[in-house]
Amino acid sequence: MEGILQELPELLLATVVDLSSGRLLAAYTKQAQSDPYKVTTHAVATARHLARLSAQPGLATQQLEDLVLVLDEQFHVLRLTADQQWGCLLLVYTHDTNLALAREVLRKHSS
Repeated sequence: MEGILQELPELLLATVVDLSSGRLLAAYTKQAQSDPYKVTTHAVATARHLARLSAQPGLATQQLEDLVLVLDEQFHVLRLTADQQWGCLLLVYTHDTNLALAREVLRKHSS
């Protein structure tokens, strides 16, 4: 978490979650109105739903790595670890950083 904060000082929210239980392992938020648990719960539920799509023909060899939500003012990026045990979620304003940078920082610190 500390490495992400150093590389993205404009970070709004970051969490690390155990995907099987949904339990937050670490959380950081700059916004008082953002509930890290609620934001992460919704992102993980969406990722679980999308992961079930991999059972469809033609997707059986594919694995969900990132879930990216692009809003008009924010990027929400959920990165799943290779073993699908943990997820790292971050939120940034679109005017503070670009999506490629946010994804690279998250990839670097979640492996």
